[in-house]
Amino acid sequence: TGLKTISPSFDNIGFFSRDIEGLALVAEIVNGDDGIDIYSEGVKKKKFTSLIYKKNNLYIPQVLLVKNSEFDDLSKKTLKIYESIIKELNGVITEIELPKEIESIDEEFERIYFSELSFYAESDFNSQKKFFSKDFSERMTRGKSVTVCDYLKAKKKIEKGRRFFEEIFDQFDSIVSFGEYGKLKKKSQVYKDTILSKISNFYGLPSLSIPIFDKKEKLPLNIQFIGEDFGDAKLLRTAKLLIESKGEIDEWKQLQKNFSYFRIITIDLIF
Repeated sequence: TGLKTISPSFDNIGFFSRDIEGLALVAEIVNGDDGIDIYSEGVKKKKFTSLIYKKNNLYIPQVLLVKNSEFDDLSKKTLKIYESIIKELNGVITEIELPKEIESIDEEFERIYFSELSFYAESDFNSQKKFFSKDFSERMTRGKSVTVCDYLKAKKKIEKGRRFFEEIFDQFDSIVSFGEYGKLKKKSQVYKDTILSKISNFYGLPSLSIPIFDKKEKLPLNIQFIGEDFGDAKLLRTAKLLIESKGEIDEWKQLQKNFSYFRIITIDLIF
């Protein structure tokens, strides 16, 4: 509420915090039906803080680790850190590769995003065209070239993928993957999205990113979790349990020593 709509399929709210408890507190304040946002209509408010502190000694989270082609591109130093974490999580983690039809979403993402952008920004663009960049103008043109048939096919892929993840979350509490933000692209000076960043955004699933800072690098390494639809509280709890239970190894201690930020994208807060 109060934000400009650009792409209803992908617009979402993200939070940053120094720890998971702080993130849970912010999410608790803004989640659920506020009587204004049609996308969260009927969604009950959740007590995130009480849920993440709920004790259950018999509860062992089951995590699915995604190791696709991107994982092979990580540096040896990064792989060593992640492999030690995977070893420590033995018994709660299962490794898979996502099906290509689920992972390959770039074309469909662009079709949906650019077409919705050209529709919702058309009035502002036409009235203030001279203030917009050449890149933005090109995006508007691309959006107008997307046919209704191509748009609907792309939306159909989202529905198919969401059914796939529903089956996944019947067996697992969270999906996790690793990324490397330590190197910038020379031309754009921005880092590439991780596998799960694209997946969570495209299929509308809540996600949580935890950085591992190395003082020698400008940008952090990244551990990312995604959870089931409207499973934000469960996602926070799973991430908190894994971090706290593995706090004895050096890589996890490094998380606590350095300034850390967290991000969660909540499906019930999409505008």
